[in-house]
Amino acid sequence: MSIFEINQNTALSRYDRTGKTMDALSTQLTTGKKINTPKDDPVIWERSQHDAVSVKTLQGTNDGINVVATSIRSADASMGLMNTYVDQMKANLDAVVKNYPPFPPGSQDRIRYLKMFNGLKDQIDELATPRGDKGAQQIMADPSVAPGDWIIPVGENGATVTMRKQEVHTGATGLNIPALSETASDAEVIAARANLDTAALTLESRRAGLGTDAAAITRSQSYSVTIATTQQADSERWIIADMNEVSANYKSAELKHELSLQSAVNLTTMQSQFLELLG
Repeated sequence: MSIFEINQNTALSRYDRTGKTMDALSTQLTTGKKINTPKDDPVIWERSQHDAVSVKTLQGTNDGINVVATSIRSADASMGLMNTYVDQMKANLDAVVKNYPPFPPGSQDRIRYLKMFNGLKDQIDELATPRGDKGAQQIMADPSVAPGDWIIPVGENGATVTMRKQEVHTGATGLNIPALSETASDAEVIAARANLDTAALTLESRRAGLGTDAAAITRSQSYSVTIATTQQADSERWIIADMNEVSANYKSAELKHELSLQSAVNLTTMQSQFLELLG
């Protein structure tokens, strides 16, 4: 093989390489991305995909936390309404024993107030087991309905926050508000009235406990959102092209491409002229 042919092959090889480089840079200019497939840059592709998976995982976690936050708000609102019901129950029992003259056992007015007391008790239990909100049930309901604390994933690597059970049903482990029969004596009514003061304090304590756990959830969500935002930015940074740099590289590749072609053409001309001289 002559020196001309060797140089021609070298020039054509450079021409082919610069053409492929221009194709890749043209794709970057069109899509605005450094990489579109693993073959563009396997290392950056792997890094960007890892960040993208992490972002997706954190977004899923945040969606789950948002559902938890909705249940917390529901539970807090229910507890607020329960507090109102407890006050109404106190008023009903006060009407029975403090009315002058007192309502005698068996009287219709006494029975009416005792029924209202029991009705409000039932409404508290309904609030503690809201239909369609298993999260709020998990927080407030009797363990026979929703046992145990609520363990909530809040980040990568198995990080969790515990929503402690805040039982506010009327059972013994909750607010402990027994029903009263229509024949309840004055002594039983007075005892039940005193018990409501304790129930109100228990409700206040459980609602405060809910607030403490809710604050932990909020902090975790804020941290998770910050991490997701950072990783999203990193993922985009690995992929998004610097358009000024790409444009400059394209111009450089274009010039090299033209020079490689011109070099091959010149070598062909020189070879022809040389052969003519030899002939």
